[in-house]
This record gives sequence, structure tokens and C-alpha cells, in this order.
Amino acid sequence: MVKRWDIVTVGNLSRNRYWGEGEDRAIRAPLCTSTLIQGDEFRLLVDPPVANLEQMAAELDRRTGLESRG
Repeated sequence: MVKRWDIVTVGNLSRNRYWGEGEDRAIRAPLCTSTLIQGDEFRLLVDPPVANLEQMAAELDRRTGLESRG
């Protein structure tokens, strides 16, 4: 049973044509929205957006107060 869920990161597009940004080059690094889902005996991180494990662990700690177990 799910007890809690937290948004860890809010995503963004690398460019947005509706904001007048061209399709020829990226304006910013793309980032997906990730969510931490917690239950009685589990934690599930959906769509971790940061490829570097140490950076993702730091972001998870900053946003939720949880530390990675490795």
C-alpha cells in the first residue's frame, strides 16, 4: 500500500516552441519529473532524471531528507 509520494524533481523541456524558442538548438538541459513513492516496506524512485548517481542521491536527500543506501 502506498503511504506517501513526493515530487523529487520537476521536469522541463530543452526548448519550447510555444515560448518562441527555436527547434534548432537546446536552450536548457532537459529534465524529467521524478516521483518518490513510499509504502510500508518499499521506496520506488520513478524516472530519476540525473544520470550521475552521486548527484541524484544528493538531490533525493535535499528534496526528501532520505539518504541513498548505495
